[in-house]
Amino acid sequence: TKLFFLETPSNPTLEVLDLAAVSQIGRDRGISLVVDNIFATPILQKPLQYGADVVVYSGTKHIDGQGRTLVSGFTGHDSSAFVARFSTAGVLDRSFGTRGIARVRPDGAAVGAAAGIAVDPQGRIVLAGYTTRGDVFVSRLTAAGRTDRSFGRSGAAIYAMGAGQLEAMGSGGVAVDGRSRPLVAFAAADTRRAPARVM
Repeated sequence: TKLFFLETPSNPTLEVLDLAAVSQIGRDRGISLVVDNIFATPILQKPLQYGADVVVYSGTKHIDGQGRTLVSGFTGHDSSAFVARFSTAGVLDRSFGTRGIARVRPDGAAVGAAAGIAVDPQGRIVLAGYTTRGDVFVSRLTAAGRTDRSFGRSGAAIYAMGAGQLEAMGSGGVAVDGRSRPLVAFAAADTRRAPARVM
């Protein structure tokens, strides 16, 4: 075992694990602890304080045409998104990104969540999410997990959600059309009113 990955409280059963105890067990055995904290949110629970190595606040996945699995998410400790690629054997593909993981921090903005991942016909990876300011971002990586600097501004495009009047929320996704153009959809809240709407 190389990694403990857990969510607590779990959704939908609401099972609660003792993060400090699981973390200690992992440390004693050289096993890293990753906690999916999307259900508890950072307001109610701060897993890093209990020994977690990585905290994920949102995640999504994609299986490519060669059977490799792409997983994306958000890491709370450095406010970046990541894409990890696993081989068909379930191990990190070390030829991708840096030792199997590509980190994304679009145009230097702090990432609030990674909400969608897609692969275009050329094998490039498109990741969408939102920043901590509530703006939507789209980043593109090469098939090798490197920033695609030919896309947007240094590999990313950020859509400002109306000068603070709109704020992107957790649900969203990304797809790629036949001409490799990303299509992004997000729920957004008008900060001047309560109802949410899809953008």
